[in-house]
Amino acid sequence: MTPATLIQHYEVLEVLTQGRTETVYLVRDRQAVHQPHCLLQVVSCAAALRSHAEVAARRRRQVGEHPRIPQLLAFWYEAGQFYQVFERVDGHPLAREILSGKRLSESYVLKLLQDTLEALAHVHQQQQIHQNVQPSSLIRQTSTGTLFLSHFGEMPRLVASQLSADGEIISPIVAGNPDYIAPEQQYGEPEFASDLYSLGLVAVAALSGESPSYLPRDPVTAQVDWRDRISASPFLTDFLDRLLQAEPGDRFDTAQTALAALETAQTKVRIANDSKVATLVASPGLRQLAANQLETTAAPAAIPSRYLWRILAGTLVGLLLFGIGVKAFQWSSYRLTLLRQTFSQDWRVWPRLSYPEATAQELTNLLADGSIQLRPAAATAFWQMTSAAQAEGIRLYPLTGHLTRAEQRQRATQEKDYVTGYAIDIADLDAAESSDRALSFAQTRAFRWLQSNATDYSFEPSVSDGSREPWHWRYVGDTKSQQMFEE
Repeated sequence: MTPATLIQHYEVLEVLTQGRTETVYLVRDRQAVHQPHCLLQVVSCAAALRSHAEVAARRRRQVGEHPRIPQLLAFWYEAGQFYQVFERVDGHPLAREILSGKRLSESYVLKLLQDTLEALAHVHQQQQIHQNVQPSSLIRQTSTGTLFLSHFGEMPRLVASQLSADGEIISPIVAGNPDYIAPEQQYGEPEFASDLYSLGLVAVAALSGESPSYLPRDPVTAQVDWRDRISASPFLTDFLDRLLQAEPGDRFDTAQTALAALETAQTKVRIANDSKVATLVASPGLRQLAANQLETTAAPAAIPSRYLWRILAGTLVGLLLFGIGVKAFQWSSYRLTLLRQTFSQDWRVWPRLSYPEATAQELTNLLADGSIQLRPAAATAFWQMTSAAQAEGIRLYPLTGHLTRAEQRQRATQEKDYVTGYAIDIADLDAAESSDRALSFAQTRAFRWLQSNATDYSFEPSVSDGSREPWHWRYVGDTKSQQMFEE
């Protein structure tokens, strides 16, 4: 590419990050058919390292041929700067989900491990090492919730290097985040297993709500002490223990091996759980025990005939009184319903009229096209919840987020909390479309999952127990939302 490539091919829209030796821009590709937005990374690079940087870029382009890894679209060298243009993933880094003081669920972590290992397996198959696995390198796509593996560590380390007299690369820095790198990587000797160690620390950070920098390490063996910081099933604990061994040879050798072990362990757990149920239902031993009990149990004594008419009469009187009670209850319920309708179709509407409306500055896009917006805390929690549900085979999808008061009136919605930016309508992608915003949503697998798990992500039904509008939920995970929804 010529030195004029940047001007001819790309329009710079925004400076995203700027450091001493690296700047990242949001650019638009002028010559592509749809003129997509891309990320342009510019790093300082000595002329002597140009050929090495180009080799590293070709290697990076090779691993980009995977659906969970952003592609390297173009690269070139110009006047002491090395340019790389990457496919843009519209989303947020997992550093916004894995937060200090917040423990995430085991299902969330299992999905995180599986998705990341699938991408890492492709990297390792190409005989490459990521060298920078950490929450900031994992990007959650806003529109789909898909997890992308980004920010490889080789190029930053390379461009900061120098060449010795015999042409050997000498780097003053170590690739990756010091809080997440493996012991051998700290000494500049990364292996495939180094990526797995880093991923293990990401999982522990998600489960414990603590940064790995706070985990104690043995000063001699460098073994990290993490077990008492998390609460997890034995099979997940054993899997993480294998990832986090201090010696690389004691870990899984590649991501492919780790992924196979994870899938095998999950299958065994499912089979074991299914077997427990099957044993209770079909065990010959239990059936024989029941048969023996029936055979050895004495028959009840016969009731004297002189008492039968008294029992029959008492039963008839009881049934008559029960029928009268049911009718009285139905009549009183009907009158109470009429009384409620006299005041309002929904007597919870009145306190909701005072909800403050979220401003544009307080909202973020939940979907890439901006059609659905929420407050950032609610959006992050929703995608965390979506990822955990997907790990259990449930596909949640947002239908409606923030609405202005005018939009609420236009849609004639009875619920007034859409204006807050915390409320959301949720659908089941695997259910019939007729269940969207319908009472039949309560019969879907998604609703049953939400009933059991939504509170783990600070979501609650927006209307009492959710029976009237089962699709309508709201976020109550921060101080502002809790104060707003106090009744």
